[in-house]
Amino acid sequence: MSKLFKITFLLSAFIATTCQAASDGLYTGVQLGGAGAILAGGGVYGRLLLGEQVNRFFAFETGATLLPHTNSGGGWIHGEAGKAYTVDGDVKLMLPLGSRFNLYAKAGPSVGYVEADSKGMALLANASVGMNLDLTKHVSTDLSVGTLFGQRDFADAFIGLGMSYHFA
Repeated sequence: MSKLFKITFLLSAFIATTCQAASDGLYTGVQLGGAGAILAGGGVYGRLLLGEQVNRFFAFETGATLLPHTNSGGGWIHGEAGKAYTVDGDVKLMLPLGSRFNLYAKAGPSVGYVEADSKGMALLANASVGMNLDLTKHVSTDLSVGTLFGQRDFADAFIGLGMSYHFA
């Protein structure tokens, strides 16, 4: 396990003993991390999101993802390296473990665009699993792993660490 992951996990466990659960309702967030291309030469992952948490078990989420350098190794456009952008809509299912900690899974369709020697759009699907910790009534942090896959033989994996703000 990486040192950063261990530190993040321990800090999250410590903070969990002194905070409240995040509220249902509208939330926004950001995630940063690495894309699967990092295993074959480097890639950064970034995502902005907007969601509506219906209750402790269910939410809708939409987001925009940027992969500034991706090469899925046989990938999206004939294995070429380039930038990828997606816009997605997800259904998010959450399993609360206590009042502050959740495991979650989310999935949905994505529309993607890649800038490489050949440019193009593709209909994709995305799925991810993760865990989030409610730091306060309004602020949550999360760690997730996921994948984008679909048309044009594209597949890329990512891992991200994020922060979100609940407005309610």
